[in-house]
Amino acid sequence: MSMVTDDAAARSVWLEAEIGALHGLKAGTIALECSTVTPAWIRKLGRAVEAARATLLDAPVAGSRPQAEAGELVFMIGGDAEAAERVLPVLAPLAANRLHVGALGQGAVLKLTVNALFAAQLESVAELLGFLVKNGFEANEAASLLANFPIVAPPIGGAAKMMAAKNTVPIFTIDLIEKDLSYILDTARDTGADLPGATSARAAFRRAQAKGLGQANVSGLSAVFA
Repeated sequence: MSMVTDDAAARSVWLEAEIGALHGLKAGTIALECSTVTPAWIRKLGRAVEAARATLLDAPVAGSRPQAEAGELVFMIGGDAEAAERVLPVLAPLAANRLHVGALGQGAVLKLTVNALFAAQLESVAELLGFLVKNGFEANEAASLLANFPIVAPPIGGAAKMMAAKNTVPIFTIDLIEKDLSYILDTARDTGADLPGATSARAAFRRAQAKGLGQANVSGLSAVFA
């Protein structure tokens, strides 16, 4: 079971010469890749695992450190349905929900979609919070007011309050979400999908990186629009 930062880290975990996990897989083993990685990498790894007479599932998660600590992650499992059923008890202590979402790689596709949606909402709330402040609202007041409306999901309302408080203690960093946006845009290009919203969100996060905020929490995006 692997949960690391990106394709390169996952490749090292599984395929590093002599010490990669693939070299120790026994026939019949179920390997779980829970990282947020590209569907292309998952399918490549799947072929290598299959050659070792084992089974790979991609099982990325929605949620961050607080959800992991509370056992409230949502797993998006792609791959063989029978293997997915077998791993449900293993994931149960970490999970509020365990969803089998299709063939190998579909977990990665859905996870990138979820993160792109989160990024687009963060970009919107950051720029609109900046708008409100420049039009007479105090930042904390503006964030609290936004949280009252049903269109603002609780995680986004919470992010707005962190932005207003200038709380950038890292839970989910700007570098990581920019990586996820680059992955979904690469996948979209390869599959002919058009993602102008994700392109716009990535541009905003890259502006934050240019300000030296890559290792800040995603709430640091508000600095772009201050």
